[in-house]
Amino acid sequence: MKVLVTGASGTIGQVLMDALKEKSIEAYAFDRTAIDIKKQSEVNKYLNDLKPTVIYHLAKSSLEFTDMLGQWVFDNQAKLIYTSSFKVFSSKNTQGPHSIFDIPDGTDSFAKDKIAQERCLFEYYPYTQIVRLAWQISHDAKGHTFLNFVKKQMEKDGEFNASRSHFISFMFIEDTVEHLMKFPTHFPSGLFHLNANEFFSVYDLLKNLKEQYKHDWLKFNDQKKIEKNETMKSNLEVETFSDKGFKFSDK
Repeated sequence: MKVLVTGASGTIGQVLMDALKEKSIEAYAFDRTAIDIKKQSEVNKYLNDLKPTVIYHLAKSSLEFTDMLGQWVFDNQAKLIYTSSFKVFSSKNTQGPHSIFDIPDGTDSFAKDKIAQERCLFEYYPYTQIVRLAWQISHDAKGHTFLNFVKKQMEKDGEFNASRSHFISFMFIEDTVEHLMKFPTHFPSGLFHLNANEFFSVYDLLKNLKEQYKHDWLKFNDQKKIEKNETMKSNLEVETFSDKGFKFSDK
C-alpha cells in the first residue's frame, strides 16, 4: 500500500503520517508547491508519477482540486478517503445528534465548501469514503484543536465561557487517526461519522479534561446560556468518553 496525504502538516495530518510510518506503510505528504493544483494535467502527472493506492484528502481545498483527485482515483482504481466535518450541520432548525441520513444545512463558507465537495464525490465518485470528523482534542493546547481554541479565548477574556446545555461532537486526535488508518482495508465506500461524545456538554468535557489530564491551567465557568446539540451519531464503533471514565459534573 502506498499512501498520499494532503494536509500532512496539519493537526490530524501530522499524527496520521507518524502512525503510518510506525506501521512501516509507505506514506508521502502531498507537496502543493510542486505543481499548479488548478491544472488537471499537472495533478495527473504528479499522481501518475507517485501512483498512490490510497489518498487521504485532509487538506482544506477547492471543489475543483477535490474533483481532480476524485477523477484520478476513479480512473486508477485507487481509494480516496475524504475528511469532512460535523460543522456541515448548523443545528439551527434540526437539533443533533445528526445521523448520516440528515441533510447538511450549514451556512458559513467552511460548511458550504465541505457540503459542495461531499456532493461532488457522492454524485461522480461513489466509491469514495467520506468521513465527517468531530472537533479534535489534543492532550495539549496546540494546532487547530479544541483546547487551543479554549486557550486563545482564555488569553482574551481570562476564562472560557462554557455551557452545560451545549453539546458538540468531540474526539481525541489519536482515536480519530486510529480509525482513519482502518478505512483502506476495513470499511466499504460511503459516508461515516466519527464522534466519541455521546452526551457530555462542553462544560462537562472541560471539567473532565482538567481533572483527568491535569490541565490546571484551564479556567472556565458555566455562565454561557446556550442550548444546542451539534453532535453526530457515530455509525462506527468508537471508544466514547464514558469508556474513558469521563463523568457528569456535579450540578
